Amino acid sequence: IEFGTTHANIHQIPVKKTLYQDSLWLSPKTETEETLIENILKLNRHSENLSILHLDFHPLNVLTDGETITSVIDWANASVGDIRFDIARTISILQLEGNRIGSPFENYPDILSEFEKGWIKGYEQIAGNQIDLEIFYKWAGYRMLRDLTGKRTENELKIVQEWANKW
Repeated sequence: IEFGTTHANIHQIPVKKTLYQDSLWLSPKTETEETLIENILKLNRHSENLSILHLDFHPLNVLTDGETITSVIDWANASVGDIRFDIARTISILQLEGNRIGSPFENYPDILSEFEKGWIKGYEQIAGNQIDLEIFYKWAGYRMLRDLTGKRTENELKIVQEWANKW
């Protein structure tokens, strides 16, 4: 739950529009990503409210003293934009990388599932229920596919592709 409240609190930090510049990390690099971003804008599913985005928010980037979260690290992908990009990115990391062979949760899918539910519950306590996430999930899957090409096996990339396509 605290993982979720921490993530939502990051999104609550006010950002002035004058500080916003196009994010290199969010910029599309493939035709599919470009189409998804265009569709997000076209369908009016992109919020004008800008927030700080971590874009790599997962359990290995959150430090704890054993009782509370003490720090969030690895801000290399950080950007400014619609929070749904960040939420979708975290979901894609948890669901795709969390269950992958060699991950800390590999042998504990039930724990990972409960962790995800707790994150969502904590997030919603601060920021409420987020809607219209499907196209953002699809974007996150394709963004992950770009990130992992050359770093994962063909079969692992196929799983990411299938996950993205289901949205």
